[in-house]
Amino acid sequence: MMNKKEIKNLWNTCFGDGDPFLSWYFDNVFNERNTLYKNGSSMQFIEYEAVVRGERIILPYILGVMTAPEMRGRGQITGLFREMLPLLYERGYAACLLVPFDFDFYRRYGFAGISEYEEYSGDREDLSCRGRAGMAVDVRNQGGGEGFDYDLLTRIYARFTEGMDGYIPRDETVTRHFLEIFGKEGGKCLIFRGSGYALYEETGDEVRVIEFCANLRETAEELLAAVYRLGRARWSIRAPAGRLNGILRMDGKVKPHVMGRIINVSKIVEKLTGVFEIEVRDEFIPRNNGVFKSGNNPRGGGRRSVNIGELSELYFRGGDNPRGGDNPHGGESAAKNFFNLLGWE
Repeated sequence: MMNKKEIKNLWNTCFGDGDPFLSWYFDNVFNERNTLYKNGSSMQFIEYEAVVRGERIILPYILGVMTAPEMRGRGQITGLFREMLPLLYERGYAACLLVPFDFDFYRRYGFAGISEYEEYSGDREDLSCRGRAGMAVDVRNQGGGEGFDYDLLTRIYARFTEGMDGYIPRDETVTRHFLEIFGKEGGKCLIFRGSGYALYEETGDEVRVIEFCANLRETAEELLAAVYRLGRARWSIRAPAGRLNGILRMDGKVKPHVMGRIINVSKIVEKLTGVFEIEVRDEFIPRNNGVFKSGNNPRGGGRRSVNIGELSELYFRGGDNPRGGDNPHGGESAAKNFFNLLGWE
C-alpha cells in the first residue's frame, strides 16, 4: 500500500510547502490511484478543466514531480514518466498539462510550451507615478475569510483569463479554497472597483504579487499605485505575458507557465480537419509510433516525420492568438497554421 505520509514529507522536502496547504491537499485532493511513488521519487496527476486551443476540456494535470535530494541524478523521473504517460493513454486522455520549473527539462519527455508569464521587479519609486490620488482600492488583510466576496474574484479572473490557453477556469468553490489557504499563509488581496485584484505577500522589505488580474488599464494602474502605497522598498509582480506591456516602463523576465503533451495522437488527429500524413516517433508511448493520415494528400504522398515533442509544439502553439499574446487558439486559423507547418495548404 502506498505511504501517503512519506509522499507528503517528500513534497515538503522538495518544494518547501507546509501546513495548512499540505494537509488540505493530501486530505482533499490527493488520489493514490493517480500517483506513482518509487525509491524516493514521485509524481501524480489530478483532473482539471483547462483551456487548450480556445476549447475548455478535461485534462490530467501532472504535478508533484519530485525526487529526494540524495536520490537525484539517477534517471528516476524518466522511469516514472515511462509509467505515467502510458497510464494516461490507457485512461483515455488525449493530452496532458503540467506547470514546469524549466521548459528544457520537460521537453525531453515530449512536452511543449503553451504559455509564459512575465515577472517584473524593481524599487518602490518605479511605481510612484501610477494611479490617481483618492481612487479607492480595498485592502484585505487576508486572502479570504468571512464576508469575502469569492464570486466577485471568480468573475474578475474568468474575464481576465478568457480564451488564454493553459489557464484553468475557476468556480467559486475553487476560488474559496485557494484564497482561504492563501490567507492562512499570510497572503493579502487588493481589489479595485470590481474590475481587478492583486494577491500579494509581504516579506521583509519586499511585496510579492503572485497573481495580478486587471481587466482595464485604469484598473492596472490603480493596483500598481496601491502596491506602491504599501511602502515596501522592493516589489515583484507576476502577470501573463504581454498583459502589462505599456503600463510598466520596463521589460519583464519571461518564465514558463504551462506545458502540454499529446498523449494519444489518434485522438488529436480526430479533432483536426484538413489533409496531412505524418509519421510519429514517441519514445514513451509506443502506441503513438506510426503513420497517421487525414484525407488524401493532394501532393502525391509527401509524408512528414516528427517526434512527439515537435508534434506537441505544432499542436499547442500552431494557431493564431486573437488576443495578441503567445498562446495558441483553436478554430480554422489554428488548423490552417498547423497544416502549413507540416507542409500542406
